[in-house]
Amino acid sequence: MAAFPQTRISAVSETASEDPSVREQAFARLVSAYWKPIYLYVRMRHLKQPEEAQDLTQGFFTNAWGKRIFRNYDPAKGRFRSYVRVCVDRFVINQHEADTRLKRGGVVAHSSLNFESAEAEISQIEIADVNDPERLFEREWTRNLMQVAIEELRDKLIKTGKESAFKIFEAYDLGDPLGEEISYNVLSERLNIPVTTVTNHLAYA
Repeated sequence: MAAFPQTRISAVSETASEDPSVREQAFARLVSAYWKPIYLYVRMRHLKQPEEAQDLTQGFFTNAWGKRIFRNYDPAKGRFRSYVRVCVDRFVINQHEADTRLKRGGVVAHSSLNFESAEAEISQIEIADVNDPERLFEREWTRNLMQVAIEELRDKLIKTGKESAFKIFEAYDLGDPLGEEISYNVLSERLNIPVTTVTNHLAYA
């Protein structure tokens, strides 16, 4: 299985594209990867209540889209996620109380920001992460990017008629929901397919 990308540098560079459709698609990918880490970071680092954190999270992306701040990122100066965190801090600090109820819309409206699911994770956050919002941001970014990559892989395989390949990948690489040890032979027997098919699907995924 191929390694998940550390940061989608291509998506970052494409946010500066002169083609509006390319720019919007790239920005939407970054929103998908970063919205939840940013929301939890704002909640923990800046001690914001859920509603205000939601407004600030969406407001940050609305501002980032309008001012195209991601095109100012310089890879030579550090990691993109560190750049994003600094931008979030500046955005939150610069907001006055009367300006926190920002208009929701634009590109962010095309992305699914399920704040209820993010809020449900608050109770599961470890004490070490509560005391270290930067660590929390890094952990949530890694987990959220993996989820986005898995969803994209599933959509790609389904669209190309290889849904069975994703099922094999899901069972072998993501863990068996029944808690059983998975091997090529077990998958072969369970799905009633040759072992070579299992190995070919895993190589493709």
